[in-house]
Amino acid sequence: MLLTGVGIDPTNLSCDQKYLFDICTTISSGVGSSDLAERQPGTLNLALWLKTANRILRLYISTSSPLNELITLVVFILRVYVPSWFRIKFHHSIKDSTRHFWHFISSSRYLPRKYRDIIEPVISRNVYFVAPENMILSMLTDERCHIRTLAARRIIKAREIFPDGNCVRRFVIPAVNFQATDYVDLIDWQACNVTPPTSLRHISSHELLKMIQDDVPMDGWDFIKFPSHTQAIERIVKLITEASRRRVGLQKRNLFIRATLESRKINVTILVRKRLQKIVLL
Repeated sequence: MLLTGVGIDPTNLSCDQKYLFDICTTISSGVGSSDLAERQPGTLNLALWLKTANRILRLYISTSSPLNELITLVVFILRVYVPSWFRIKFHHSIKDSTRHFWHFISSSRYLPRKYRDIIEPVISRNVYFVAPENMILSMLTDERCHIRTLAARRIIKAREIFPDGNCVRRFVIPAVNFQATDYVDLIDWQACNVTPPTSLRHISSHELLKMIQDDVPMDGWDFIKFPSHTQAIERIVKLITEASRRRVGLQKRNLFIRATLESRKINVTILVRKRLQKIVLL
C-alpha cells in the first residue's frame, strides 16, 4: 500500500475508515493485531465503496486459497483505491483535484491491458477535474515555477479571447491522454476550448502574473478553500436545489441555506452529547 506523503492521522478517521487503514496495513506488512479478527467491517452495501472494499479485504484474509480474481481485486484496492481515497480525504482542496486524478491513472498502469480496457472508459466518463479550468487551478499551485507561469499565461490568453466573461460556456468533457507522463499533458490543450476560471475573476491579469513572478505563497488563494470532494459538492447542490424550490429570491434562498447549515451543526452536537451520555450511563 503506497501511502507515502499522504499524512494520515488515524485519530481523524471514522470506524470504517480506521478499519480500512488497519486491514490494508496488515495485508501489506503481513503483521496485524489480534483484535482485527474480532472487528466487523459492516454490512455489505455496494453504494458504499469504502465498506465494500473492507468486505473484500476481510474475505481475502479469511480465505486460505483465494482465487486469482479475488487477488486481482485486493491488489487493485491496495495499490490504487486506498491510496487515492486517503489522498482525497486529507488533501481535499480543489487545487489538488487534477493531481488526484493523475495519481489514480498512473497508479493503475500496472494492470494488464484487458483490465485497463475495462477501467479506462469509466475514467474517461469522469474527467471533470481534468477540464482546462480545473487543471489550471492545479497548475497555479504546482511546485514548479514554470508550470505556475504557464497556467497564468493560459488564463491571460483565455481572457483575451473572452474579454467580457459573459458568454455562456459549454462544458465539454475532454479526451484523456492515458500515455501522458505529467498531469499537465493529460489533455490536448490545442483541441480544448480554454476558458478562464471563474474563481479567479476578481484577480486581474497583471496581478496574476505579478503574483507568479514574485512567487507569492499559494496559501492565500481563495479557491484553495473549495473542496474537491464529489460527495461534499453533491450535498451542496442538493441543498441549493432544495432552497430554490422552497424560497423565491436570492436573499431568501441564501438565508434558507445558512439556517439549514447552522441547524445541522447544532443537531450534530446534540446527537454527540446524547451518545456520550449513553456511554457514561453504561
